[in-house]
Amino acid sequence: MTTFLAVAVLVSAAACIGAHVAARPKLYLLLKPATMVLVIAFALLLEPQSIMYRNWIVAGLLLSLAGDVFLMLRDRFLQGLVAFLSAHWCYITAFAGSLDDPPSLPLLLPFLVTGAAVFLFVRPGNRPLQIAVAAYVVSITLMGWLAMARWQETGFAAGPAQLAAAGAILFAISDAVLGTRHFRGDWPTAQPLILGTYFPGQLLIAASLAA
Repeated sequence: MTTFLAVAVLVSAAACIGAHVAARPKLYLLLKPATMVLVIAFALLLEPQSIMYRNWIVAGLLLSLAGDVFLMLRDRFLQGLVAFLSAHWCYITAFAGSLDDPPSLPLLLPFLVTGAAVFLFVRPGNRPLQIAVAAYVVSITLMGWLAMARWQETGFAAGPAQLAAAGAILFAISDAVLGTRHFRGDWPTAQPLILGTYFPGQLLIAASLAA
């Protein structure tokens, strides 16, 4: 059943991207949240490595679904930002709580540099939005760092920690493109790129629940 749902997520994600490219907004508005519902169903069917980890990951997925809905509504960008910010902190809590040792500080450096570059590139002119975007970038940075630190603890072995790290990186790429599109202007391939990294990223984070 979990394999079927994972395939269903990818098919639904591809159909969602196709609906956007084909300019079929009603189908797109149906498939975008439906894909995340499938991801959540997939996560709930997995046998978790720990109940705490599962609860935080599922909470992050639910908040991401809420963020998707807000972003589909006109003039709800800030609410969507808050929902996704909360989702990131759920993932941060899950990753930090499953570390055996303090995360490597040298491992943080590339995430700090990348996060600072993204913030400087997309920084909005509005002061309150600057603060919100800065908080968001800090959250993405921490999420990526902690996910990678978990994978590092395994000696970068294949397994759930690897899936979480890959998912966190894809989610961060999706967020960076979303911020660039919103604050620096749209371009034709922006939304396919956002969705093409967002859905696989969330699916991989969900798959990291497997024991």
